[in-house]
This record gives sequence, C-alpha cells and structure tokens, in this order.
Amino acid sequence: WWGTTMDTLWVAPDGSAWLNASVTQIRADGTLGCDGLARFDGDSWQSFLAGHCISDLDFAPDGNVWVVARDRQRDMVDTYVITPEAVAATA
Repeated sequence: WWGTTMDTLWVAPDGSAWLNASVTQIRADGTLGCDGLARFDGDSWQSFLAGHCISDLDFAPDGNVWVVARDRQRDMVDTYVITPEAVAATA
C-alpha cells in the first residue's frame, strides 16, 4: 500500500491525479520504493520515471509536468519534464 498524504498527491488542471510512488512502504532493506510517479486519469494508471525518488512536482500552463527527482542508481538529482505527448503515448 502507499502511505499517501496531501504532499504526495497532486491534481493536474485536467483533473488527473498524480501520486508520488516513491513513498511506498519502506522495504525490508530499509530503502524507500523510489518508484517514480503514478498518474490516474479516472480510468487507468500510468507510470513515469520508474527508479526515481520524487521530491517535487508542478504543472505548467502548457500541460507539461515538471518534476524534481533523484535517480536511485546514479544518486543524482535532476529536473525532468513530462510532456502531454508523453502522457498520451503511454495511455
């Protein structure tokens, strides 16, 4: 299960819900899930940035989703953009 709070759940202007999936229950080895983002559009779930720990997210007026995340394997923080086209392509 996900221990979701309001700082891990965002609602986009299009009404979709974005969930920080990197706050999953702590694993047996003591690490967090770092499972990226999950998007729910009312019918189905989509996953983005698997293997990344999400620290912040915001929606731009053009529909882009800007994400600050750490790559669990490289231990580097980067800024990512998820475009509406990327969302449509995985739907």
